[in-house]
Amino acid sequence: MRARWTATTVVTATALVVLSASAEGRTLGSTQRPAGADEVRCPSIPNLVGIPAAEGDISWTAPARAVVGSWSTNVSEAAAGASMSLVVLRAAGDAMTIAAVDTATVPAQMPADGIATVKPDVPIVMEPGDRLAVAGGDGATCGWQHGSIPVEQQAAVGEAVPALAAGATVRETIAPEPAAQLNISADLVEQTDVRVTAAAGPRLVASGTLAQLTATITNAGAAPAPVSVTDAVPAGLRIETAVAGGGSCSVLGQQVTCAIPSLAPGASDPIVVVVTPSSAGGFVNTVTAMPPLEATPIDNTASATLTVADAELPVQGGGIRVVEPGVRAAGRRCVVPRLRGAPVAVARDVLSRLGCRPVVVRRPPSRTRIPRGL
Repeated sequence: MRARWTATTVVTATALVVLSASAEGRTLGSTQRPAGADEVRCPSIPNLVGIPAAEGDISWTAPARAVVGSWSTNVSEAAAGASMSLVVLRAAGDAMTIAAVDTATVPAQMPADGIATVKPDVPIVMEPGDRLAVAGGDGATCGWQHGSIPVEQQAAVGEAVPALAAGATVRETIAPEPAAQLNISADLVEQTDVRVTAAAGPRLVASGTLAQLTATITNAGAAPAPVSVTDAVPAGLRIETAVAGGGSCSVLGQQVTCAIPSLAPGASDPIVVVVTPSSAGGFVNTVTAMPPLEATPIDNTASATLTVADAELPVQGGGIRVVEPGVRAAGRRCVVPRLRGAPVAVARDVLSRLGCRPVVVRRPPSRTRIPRGL
């Protein structure tokens, strides 16, 4: 797979060298050149692989199941146009196999700090015990030797057979080199447990009036997680606006897509979609949350049914209803229910997007029943 560099630059590689890992499985490896260390260029021989023989004070192994959010390498001495690959090694009996490979190219303009970062186009999942590796071509920096690197930190070199690709076997060909450090790191997103609930209201709404589709996204896991949410709004419900409590939403046709950059452990974020039904009937709305790596995908989808009556029928339970445009500059007057599950800021955002101002209605202006309060 071909990755995109997010730090303006990328690294080169053709030889495979094992990557590093961090304390809590959040970041593996290091891209900082140790003091006094000598650069080790990636060999021009294809399919060579670096294997961690002894980790020393840097761990190269994933402690838990996680997905690679991004990976980085030091390109301060790399040649423009060289390619470098992140490689994930997985134990298979007495041997190791390549579980994934992600490749990028060093651009002509180097980043100011010399560190290039890549976001994989396709998710790379690391299982417990998987190790990072780097493959680079001539002109790339695969690692460093000596200097302040402790002799306990070692790496051996192996060969990927039949080729540097997923599924290949890695066999050791060169003995471990003491005082060696690989030039690669990976930021991991730990396994998450996101849950979704959905609701639709009011209980009965008249066609031609506004209704509310609500989803609540909860992070039941132990780590913050970015979440992408899609709401497949049924045909027959015109989407007026969509608001996410902790992110942003976009609308394309009948699909609402919302991005929550970071949902904290134990936290919940509401998503409110305001719609106008065009006809009577039951409309099933389905919402799906997609974190990078999910522990229990069965609870990532939820549905709710909006029941719509003919326009002439009285509506039970109230609804969001736009009254005739007023003469005041404050905007249209709106009759709005309590936006259940939505914080005040979200409710205000909904009103703003609808071009409405909230008003308390003491008497129903029509046959539509109005709920108490806003």
